[in-house]
Amino acid sequence: MKTIKLLTAVWALALMAGCNQAQNTTPGTTKVPETIPAKTVTEIPKQEKHIDLVFAIDVSGSMEHIIAATQRKVWSIVNEMLKSKPMPILRVGLIAYRGENEECYGGTGFKAWDLTEDLDKVYENLMALRTGGGNVECVGRAIYEANHSVSWQKTNDTLKVLFVLGNEPANQDRNKDRYGYHVTAPAAISNGIQINTIYCSSHERATPEWAEISRLADGAFLTVGLEGKVAEVSTPMDKELADLQRQLIGTNVAYGGGAGLKMVAELNKAENLAATAPMASQADRSSALTNQKSGRLGTWDLLDAVKEKRVKLDELKDEELSAEMQKMSPEKRREYLESKQKERDEIIKKMQELAKARDEYVQAEIKKQNLDKNSVDQIILNTLRQQAEKKGFKFK
Repeated sequence: MKTIKLLTAVWALALMAGCNQAQNTTPGTTKVPETIPAKTVTEIPKQEKHIDLVFAIDVSGSMEHIIAATQRKVWSIVNEMLKSKPMPILRVGLIAYRGENEECYGGTGFKAWDLTEDLDKVYENLMALRTGGGNVECVGRAIYEANHSVSWQKTNDTLKVLFVLGNEPANQDRNKDRYGYHVTAPAAISNGIQINTIYCSSHERATPEWAEISRLADGAFLTVGLEGKVAEVSTPMDKELADLQRQLIGTNVAYGGGAGLKMVAELNKAENLAATAPMASQADRSSALTNQKSGRLGTWDLLDAVKEKRVKLDELKDEELSAEMQKMSPEKRREYLESKQKERDEIIKKMQELAKARDEYVQAEIKKQNLDKNSVDQIILNTLRQQAEKKGFKFK
């Protein structure tokens, strides 16, 4: 009897609790707890930010000094942009242009090198530019090629910038209905591509269409002297930085058979080409690569692959390893990689310290010598910084 009474009381309490909940809940809804358990909260990862940068350069004979300036300072420009917060995924592309049907680039007068994160490849493409030809340059067609022959990022928060450099009137395209700048510039900005025009001569000589192009595509109109002045500062750190870059390449441990050997050949080719640049440019390159890759050498570098857990050393076949490592026992292989990684880490640390000291030295000299006025690289950098800040990048 007591048991029956107890069960009846429990049932009554449950019924009363249900009635109270029904009174405090809107019909057709479920009452949500005031707090969410911590385990149900998922942090959304931050999206990486991108910068796509393309240079369209008039390669007529009179632009020789401007092209040389771009070759000398591309590493400096890249290095400065990589210092922004957050650090961007930076890709660079190139358009060479002259007049339509001129005897260059397969008889078209135009050539596009697509956007790439491989900044050594960008330098190689710049070094391949050859000047010549007359005074007819099709600027509108160059913008068309940049819009159609380049794989721009599709995301809205990507900073997409096209710099067009030239020193002739910008309205010389024959097929103006298709290639005229009044058609191609609005088409570019409709795809989120801002166009900055750089007229390479005195401001007074600039024809009005150069300013009109930048206005149509939400960019800036700029002028620089045709002599290709650059803000180049030699520092006591330049040679050591360049030497450390070569030492860093020496820590490479290739694997993967033919693919690894190909990577080594490409690294050596890039180093040999960079060695022909002025010492200050080599130092800019070393700083930029340290910022961009943090010492990462490539897909087929075994140190990178093991560190990033893309491969397990013990699972690699002998034929996938270098001839030197094939002769080692499993324990000696591990010791060898640890030694190489330690050597690489020490080199990177030195490079980062030197790069920071060099940057402070360069910035002080630029201000001291007033080198930031009317130089090709500084004009490009100042414009890029302003446009990047509007996309959420921050600079010191």
